[in-house]
Amino acid sequence: MFGYGRGSYCGYNRSMSRLIDSIAVWLVCLVFAVLVGPGEVHVAAALASWIALCLCQASPWVVARVAMLVAYLVACACWAPLFAFLPLGACLCVSERSWFLRAAWAPAWLAVAIQQGSMNAVLLLVLCGVGAILAWDTSLDRAVRARMRLSCDEVREQMLSLAERARSIQLELEGRSAGAGEATGAEAEAFDPFEGLTERERQVAVLVAEGMDNRAIAESLYLSEGTVRNNISAILQKKQLKNRTQLAVLCLSRG
Repeated sequence: MFGYGRGSYCGYNRSMSRLIDSIAVWLVCLVFAVLVGPGEVHVAAALASWIALCLCQASPWVVARVAMLVAYLVACACWAPLFAFLPLGACLCVSERSWFLRAAWAPAWLAVAIQQGSMNAVLLLVLCGVGAILAWDTSLDRAVRARMRLSCDEVREQMLSLAERARSIQLELEGRSAGAGEATGAEAEAFDPFEGLTERERQVAVLVAEGMDNRAIAESLYLSEGTVRNNISAILQKKQLKNRTQLAVLCLSRG
């Protein structure tokens, strides 16, 4: 929604800039028409040029604008009262993107120059140049804005791509950490301090870890003390331990 609004706002600014340029050139043409032509004639020409200006600005179709501009340039070349408004045609032509259309006002000026003489032709050429330069400056500004907008879009896309890549890397690292934690937990669960012992030796080892002496162990398991001592010796030998304390520590490491 925000992007659409920004694009609409930029398009509105461009249209307003073109309209302001065209109106400024039309006013200059109106002054020129008052100075060089009879009053009753330049009113009709001013009205016709104003209608052409509004139609060109309002039309969203390129083909329609091109047809309108060509008709307007032909009218400026053929109808003498309208020649003073040729700079408006130059401004409207240069505002378009087609290079052929941007130079279309030159033949119309040449036709007017042949009809009106050198003095008016030179002054009209100067005004056409002013209108063309003004429209060209606006077109350049529009192109710069378009390139800036494209650059901003590219930077934004790159930032989004980098953010997505960073997120993927983070998820991958978290997955590896979780996998390592699970592996460590599995290894811890797989560790068995009683591995290699018989069931009876396991029972004796547990009771040793609980701090019971040989007599208590014998009474608990209904064994003789000698059998208990033999089991403890076998346990120490299998686990390569030196005494009961180490055996107790080994048993406690299971929990």
